[in-house]
Formats: sequence, C-alpha cells, structure tokens
Amino acid sequence: LVSFMESTQEMIDWCSARSCNPDSSYSLVVGETIAFNVTGIHINQHRNATIAVLSNPGLPNAARVTSVTMLNFSVDVNGSVHWAAQREFTFTPTANQEGISFRVCFRA
Repeated sequence: LVSFMESTQEMIDWCSARSCNPDSSYSLVVGETIAFNVTGIHINQHRNATIAVLSNPGLPNAARVTSVTMLNFSVDVNGSVHWAAQREFTFTPTANQEGISFRVCFRA
C-alpha cells in the first residue's frame, strides 16, 4: 500500500505530476523489471529531506535503491526554498523468487 502520511495536497500533486507516486501493488513475471521513484519532502527550510529503506521488511534480493538526489520542490512567498529527496527503486525477480510476494517500506 502506498500512502502519503502528513502530506499536504500540494505535495501529493507535485509527486503525482512527476510520477513519483507508484501504484499500490505490482504483479511481475520472472525477468521483468519494475522501477519507481520514492520522494520525500520536508517543509522545514532548514532541514533536508532524507529517505531510508526500513530494515523490516528490507529489500528483496537483487532489488536496488539509488542514493538520494535532492530536487527543488518549491519556493514559498517568503523566498524560502523547500527541497525534496528522491531515490529510485528497481527490482527484477529471479526464477527462485517466483510466486513470492514482497513488501518494501521507506521512511522519509
């Protein structure tokens, strides 16, 4: 399940426009690759957003997550710049992973 916790509608719309909100579930065949962006936005101008993969449940074998890329989210009326952190998740299931469901959790 994909959810936007503590997000404003502006943040949700921003992510939707940039394809950084993935579907809630995917069905893949062995050898098929899935890739999506995970984005976190921090509304405090003095702190950068970060994104971590939660160790429970962790990542499936062969899944990859890129390092954090910082994106300019917006500039408010006071001229303060808000930043978004983004990481790309990719996964290609192998033959020994056929029929297994995986859960991946991120924390921003």
